[in-house]
Amino acid sequence: MIQPVVYKFFSIVTIALMVFHTSIAKEPQKAKSKSTVSKGVVKKQPSKKSIKPRQKNSSKTTLKKTEVKGEETSSLTLESIGTLEGKLEYISQDKNWKGSKVGIAVYSLTDKELVFTKNYKQPVTPASLTKLFTTFAALEHFGANYTIPTEVYVDKAPENGIIKGNVYVYGTGDPKLSFQDIEALAEKIQQKGVKKIEGSVCADGSFFDKQTQRAIYSGDNEEVQATPAIRALCLENPSVSVVASNNSAGNRTTFSTIPPSSNFVLITPNTKVKEVITKEEPVKEKQTTISSKSKVQTTTTETKRKTTSIAPKAQTKLQKTQSTIKPLVKTKKKEVPAPKKTIAAPSKKKETPKNITTKKSGSKKISQLDFDAPQLYGDYYLPTSVIYTIKRKPKASTNKKGNKSGISIQETSKENTQIFTINGSVAPNRTVTQTFPVRNVEATIAGVLHNRLESGFVTISGGIELKHKPQSAVLLTSFVRPFSEIINIVNKNSNNYFAEQVFKMIGGSRTKDGNTANNARKIIKEILEKNGIQDTELHDGSGLSRRNLVTPEALITMLKVAKSKKFFKEYYNSMTIAGIDGTTRSRMKGTCAEGNCHAKTGTLRNASGLAGYVTGLNGKEYIFAIISNGNNVGSYKRLENSVVQTIANYKSAK
Repeated sequence: MIQPVVYKFFSIVTIALMVFHTSIAKEPQKAKSKSTVSKGVVKKQPSKKSIKPRQKNSSKTTLKKTEVKGEETSSLTLESIGTLEGKLEYISQDKNWKGSKVGIAVYSLTDKELVFTKNYKQPVTPASLTKLFTTFAALEHFGANYTIPTEVYVDKAPENGIIKGNVYVYGTGDPKLSFQDIEALAEKIQQKGVKKIEGSVCADGSFFDKQTQRAIYSGDNEEVQATPAIRALCLENPSVSVVASNNSAGNRTTFSTIPPSSNFVLITPNTKVKEVITKEEPVKEKQTTISSKSKVQTTTTETKRKTTSIAPKAQTKLQKTQSTIKPLVKTKKKEVPAPKKTIAAPSKKKETPKNITTKKSGSKKISQLDFDAPQLYGDYYLPTSVIYTIKRKPKASTNKKGNKSGISIQETSKENTQIFTINGSVAPNRTVTQTFPVRNVEATIAGVLHNRLESGFVTISGGIELKHKPQSAVLLTSFVRPFSEIINIVNKNSNNYFAEQVFKMIGGSRTKDGNTANNARKIIKEILEKNGIQDTELHDGSGLSRRNLVTPEALITMLKVAKSKKFFKEYYNSMTIAGIDGTTRSRMKGTCAEGNCHAKTGTLRNASGLAGYVTGLNGKEYIFAIISNGNNVGSYKRLENSVVQTIANYKSAK
């Protein structure tokens, strides 16, 4: 009995030992296999059936694979790639974008999906693409039908044609306001039956704060590009022309300013005159006004006015152009008050000075070209006093000795008055005109209104002042301008000055905290976030600030949201049309993008951008946003064109 049991026990032990030995022998093989894989010696290749091409970015994979093979790289072209995504990927890898900070996004409005993105959420400096955010917020805030008012208030409503108190011109930021518009306000006041004002004409620019320089209120302290002063009460072309003319006989010299204003003073200390005759007579005069496009327009009207003619051999040292302000000039004998009015109409013949020289004033020298530059509209670009000498050679018949004749004009300012001191003489049958920037825009607006009312036989007891209207003031009349007109200039022409005016209009529309720019930033941020537009950091309205940051996603989202807004038509029409107008009038001509692409451009020394709408040959509508930061701006713009043209030309995958 014992023997079978023992035999059975040893059999079980033997089997157990064999199993244990087998397991020990297999362990090293597993370890060796694992080690081999980790070292990359053995790598199992998947079968071709296991590769599933990605529905998206497939062209990207193909492109990268082709770049590895040098022989195949040259055979790959934009035309050879079938999908729109693949074509855009091909362009995005252009060598001119290497080393740059680039963000690209294309969205199909038709399919409601993103077609292509590159650095979609990366913040980049948008340059003038900032204006798209400014105008979007402004249209959302004010509405497409908003009109910008320039208002006239009075202390008390007129009674029997008499205003007992002051008249206030109140601006709300209209950057296209012209002298003609101020004259229109004067006519509206007269149409109210006003015959007398027992007070002053005041200018009120308190709708904005007193900080007028973008470089400061943006926090940049970098000008980048000069703009006129940003004011609530402003003028599109604040310039004044001083006109000196002589009649054909050479015995009658007249001096005037265009426009006539009560704050312009003409002083002619070296001009000898025979007598000063002041009379009231009906005359047909040519009124010359400066239009919003800086072109002189002349119209003939018949009116009664007081005129002062000047002839040789009498003496006076002060002349003032159509003004009720009567400054005194000390002479050796006594103080002589200025005559109330002088002739304002220039002679028919005008000539542009052939030789204009500039003398130094202080340490700065200003050339004539400076005054032709549109950014020199403001009153803080010039030194306190600059003398301009206009020289011309007279005709031999009028000056046989060949002596040179000419005048010099010294321009200075004191408080609300701009003074022009004229020396020299004008040859017979000649007119000399010199244009100067307006020093004090607000005072000049009040001065033009003051002068125009007096010319319309409205008696004014006071002068001109810079003064805020009281809360109890009564609205008398206003001049309004369509807001869409300003938006068009901002986006289509990328006008930095107008953009900053719109920026501050937004800030001025809400209760003040003492800083209009801060108000604007807060309101714009609120509007954008309310519409789901995130990741924006905006310091100004024009995009001159290099600290502005947005993402391609923010631009795409905003342009997508704008499509559903009531103001979309005005927003869309404000953009430049490729090959047709605005800042893209010379771009993408002769392509499917010409007349099709509506966009906004952006340009700084180290930034370029293009964003907007375009329709492809497939009938689908797309939104695109391209922003590049780097030192290759010229190439960036060519690549922007390539992206938009590719979308516009796209019909279907091959």
